[in-house]
Formats: sequence, structure tokens, C-alpha cells
Amino acid sequence: MTFQKKLSGLVLAGLAALFMAGCQTTNYQRAENTSKSMLVFRENMVAVRNQTGATLKDLNAISQQATGDSTKDFERYQSALAKLETLAQNAKSQAKDMDTKGKEYFAAWDQELANVQSPDIRARATAKRAEIVASYDKLAGEMHQAAALFDPFLKRLQDVRTMFASDLSVRTISDARDLIKQSNIAGAEVLNQLDDVIADLNAVNAALAPGK
Repeated sequence: MTFQKKLSGLVLAGLAALFMAGCQTTNYQRAENTSKSMLVFRENMVAVRNQTGATLKDLNAISQQATGDSTKDFERYQSALAKLETLAQNAKSQAKDMDTKGKEYFAAWDQELANVQSPDIRARATAKRAEIVASYDKLAGEMHQAAALFDPFLKRLQDVRTMFASDLSVRTISDARDLIKQSNIAGAEVLNQLDDVIADLNAVNAALAPGK
């Protein structure tokens, strides 16, 4: 499963929880429930972003070691990369379960709307649903771009780890500097895109605040 699907599953579940809650709670409670879901997902994205930066920092520490033993720097890099991989793996496992639940929530939301007798209430709920879906579509676009950047970036970091695991000599580190440079360029793009995802999450969360 790609990082795109991991991200999409998590956001889908957060929004689905809103839709399911929408017809069973007051507007204030609905906004509060959605806010919590968005904040949990946002925390996940912030963690991925921060760990991406930390991993690059540890990678650069290896390349900056012109002479001497780089073993400790490499161990720190391995640890940072493993943590980044764990975050992605956790998202993958969670997304699989949430994707199933999300489809169930959407189906229940539509069923609840169909049972609403008041045309005014139905119209308001439908309009709110459309508003949130539009916000999600924009967020999904940013997530798609983040996925397209993140997957090859992570593979590049893993390739560097494999290279240094077999040979951590000064010459190998020197030979890897172009690969490390490209990793930093790709990493900067990933960080910027994750910032966009987080900004969209903030915007969606703000739109769902009580009184909006």
C-alpha cells in the first residue's frame, strides 16, 4: 500500500466519523467530534514531517564526516530511518481498518439523510456534507502529491542505508554524496508538500469549528 493510500484512509475515516455523527448529534457536537478526528490525523502528519527532517539531519551528519569513524552517525541515521518507516507502517495498518469503517460510515450517513423528514434540515445537512466533501477533495489532492513525492524519497533513503551498511568507508561516503544531495532535494519537496497537507487540515478543522 502506498503512502497515498495510508494518508487517504486516515483522512477518510476522520471525515466519515463526522458524517456518521452528523445526524445523531447537535451541530456543536458534530464540529467537536470532527475537530478531534482532524487533530489526530494532523498529529500523525506532523510526526511524519518532523521525522523526515530528523532523518535528513542524521543522513547529512554522515556526509559531513570527512575523516574518522562514521559508525555512530550511521547508527543514528539507521534509527531515524527505522522510526520513519514505523510511522508509515503504522499508518498503513490503521488505514486498512479505517477504510472499511469509512465506507460503512458514509453508507450510514446517506441512510440517515434519507430518513430526515424536514426538507430544511435535509437541505442544510446536504449542503454541509457537500462543503466538507469539497474541502476533503482539495486535501486529497495535496495528499496525492505528497504520496507521489514521499514513496521514491523513502526508497532513496533506504538505498543509502543499504550502501552504508555494507561499506562505511570514507571513499564510499564520498561516492554517495551526490545521492545524499538528491535525497535532500527530494526531502525538501516532501517537507513542503507535507506542510501543504497540514495547512489544509488546519483549514478544514477551522471550517468545522462551531459557528462556521
